Amino acid sequence: MSGFDDPEFFGERWADVYAEGPAPDGPDPGPAVEFLAGLPGRGRVLELAIGTGRVGLPLAARGITVEGVEASEQMVARMRAKPGGEQIPVSIGDMADVPAKGPFRLVYLVSRVSQFRGSERAGVLDGRRGQGCRLGPP
Repeated sequence: MSGFDDPEFFGERWADVYAEGPAPDGPDPGPAVEFLAGLPGRGRVLELAIGTGRVGLPLAARGITVEGVEASEQMVARMRAKPGGEQIPVSIGDMADVPAKGPFRLVYLVSRVSQFRGSERAGVLDGRRGQGCRLGPP
């Protein structure tokens, strides 16, 4: 797995694959979109590792205000090329540092992310780090 913790390598290798939609043997983002669309109510949502927008774009098309964090500029460039992709604000950076300003109604990470590993990065999910992405009131 050497290189998968490098966002540039990951983006160069996978941006085109992700942009084409779900792989025949990969997960269909449809169920995640359906589930997440029912959660936020009113307010902004933040997708960690928004990638090419496979989940964020359909949510935005439903009227949900989506923002993203993504380590790979190549992935975001592919999202920007899609309809609605220019409208979603994306912070480029490590999701463990969450360079986004909350509060958000919902913060989510849809699928496994190879760069997201190790105890020093786990804090973004357990609240010890990433204070900028704090959740707003219910």
